[in-house]
Amino acid sequence: MQSNIWPIFEELRNTNSTVEKQKILEQHKEDKLLERIMYLAYNPMLNFYITGDALDEDYPNNIAELDKEGSGISKAFEPHDTIFNDLMGRVVTGHAAKNACLKVCAKLNYHDMLIFKSILNRDLRLGMGIKTINKVWKGLIPEFGVMLCSPANEKTLAKMDYPCLAQLKLDGMRSVVIVNGDDVQVKSRSGKDIQLHGEFDEQFSKLAQGGSWVFDGELLVLGDDGNPLDRKTGNGILNKAVKGTITPEDAKRVRMVVWDMIKGDGFAKGSDNRFNYNLRFKSLHTYLTNFTQGWIAGMAQCGENIQPKMTLVVTREVQNYEEAQVWAKEVMAQGHEGIILKSTAGLYENKRVNHQLKIKAELEADLKVIGWVEGTGRNSGRLGALVVESADGAVKVNVGSGFTDEMRDEITKDNIIGSIITVRYNEIIQDKNSSTKSLFLPRFLEVRLDKDTADIL
Repeated sequence: MQSNIWPIFEELRNTNSTVEKQKILEQHKEDKLLERIMYLAYNPMLNFYITGDALDEDYPNNIAELDKEGSGISKAFEPHDTIFNDLMGRVVTGHAAKNACLKVCAKLNYHDMLIFKSILNRDLRLGMGIKTINKVWKGLIPEFGVMLCSPANEKTLAKMDYPCLAQLKLDGMRSVVIVNGDDVQVKSRSGKDIQLHGEFDEQFSKLAQGGSWVFDGELLVLGDDGNPLDRKTGNGILNKAVKGTITPEDAKRVRMVVWDMIKGDGFAKGSDNRFNYNLRFKSLHTYLTNFTQGWIAGMAQCGENIQPKMTLVVTREVQNYEEAQVWAKEVMAQGHEGIILKSTAGLYENKRVNHQLKIKAELEADLKVIGWVEGTGRNSGRLGALVVESADGAVKVNVGSGFTDEMRDEITKDNIIGSIITVRYNEIIQDKNSSTKSLFLPRFLEVRLDKDTADIL
């Protein structure tokens, strides 16, 4: 049986135009199976607690090719099929969950098996985001978001209230931990699941004290010396957690530096005008202090030395921008990225706000890859540069530096087009050859598996 969905996916992948992708989806709008697949793959509030990549060790793609006449994806996705409900409801977990998914894979033809695994990965690799899907099926996917900082400039700094809080800017992976009683979910800034083998469950459940809370912060990975690994190494390990392939040993090394604590209903709504940042941060400080003291005392009684998985971000109060600048220079001299200024009156909103400002030496942007350029000379036959652009198309630039030889061999058109990458640069400039803007000295930093939408610069 041939897949009914795969040809649609191939059509979507064959165009980089968001408008064209939307037109293709509109043509198949009445396909309930396609709609259901979109919902399962992109709804950030769902959690399957397993990824498709986690199946590869036991069910590599080449095995699936032995059975091209599977029962077809419709059987695995009919409403009466309980596999996804069983995964989300933790009816099956661990090896039982993996075995249940492998049984589904065995029923499917090759292409439908790839779709099934992509749903578990929460990424169909179609080069489009939730906004495009919701234009076709209005309100199908709840949009997931976190509060983002604005760059510190003359305009934004003029609106900052003093005294304010200044916090150390960290160099890890942004994440939120959503706690509802014993249910603990770790998600990326775009809502993708971060699988940590349950390492956060017990401690964050105790931290929340039975309430519904969302803890916002940054994930870091500790090295053998107990200090955080460098960004490239640490985020490389955390990217495996996004894929669901992180080892239990590496998951034990993950820690979270927390800077905000939002009521669960306010986070779900996307805004909360009940508590300003001063109240939220004081509550977070109190909750963390009580938890840490109780946890360490409890471990001591048990004769164990399991340290807390979370710490409070380094914070100080500053009276003016000049005082903030002095501290920013100090931390950057120590190798840190910079600092974040936060107004104590700021309310929670899941968008970029002007009451939280980042001060750093170099700038970074998350941009969408729209093109792959072959190299010349020693890079002939492999990656030379990536063509990237901002979400609104106002900034477009070729990024040809920052790649290792291994990256140039591994990054192909098929596995990078449509992805989001972080680009480090010095300033935004006007492109002399077009009406769009460009970046001065752009350097590739990393692939953002935890994000599916580019920045607007």
